[in-house]
This record gives sequence, structure tokens and C-alpha cells, in this order.
Amino acid sequence: MSFAELLEEVKNLNPSEKAALRSFLSEDLLNQEESEELLARLDADVAAADAGNNIYTIEETREMVRNVVARSRR
Repeated sequence: MSFAELLEEVKNLNPSEKAALRSFLSEDLLNQEESEELLARLDADVAAADAGNNIYTIEETREMVRNVVARSRR
């Protein structure tokens, strides 16, 4: 589903569904602050990539980011 299609679907939500979505976005996504550990790890990974080391596919990168975020939330 594209972002445009997603936006169209949001327009079809009833008021309580929109409120639930708003709550989810504000509490679970928009207000998450990056931990110092997460930022340091991302900086280190960027520096390694800039130096020509550890080149990963987008899928591998997404998985690594998910793992780093999961570890920082523990």
C-alpha cells in the first residue's frame, strides 16, 4: 500500500478509529526520543559506511535498525 493509499484509508476511519490512530502515533511513534546508545551506534555505523566498511542491503539495514531500537528500549 502506498502512502497516498494509506492517507485515503485514514479518511474513511470513524471518529473512534481516528482517535485511536492519533493516540498510537503520538504516544508510540512521535514522542520516542533517541537514546544516547542508539545515537552512538548509528553514528558508528555511518562512520563505518563512510570508511567503506560493512555495506548492507536496505533489508539488512532495516533489520539492524529494528534490533538496535529494540535493544535501546530494554
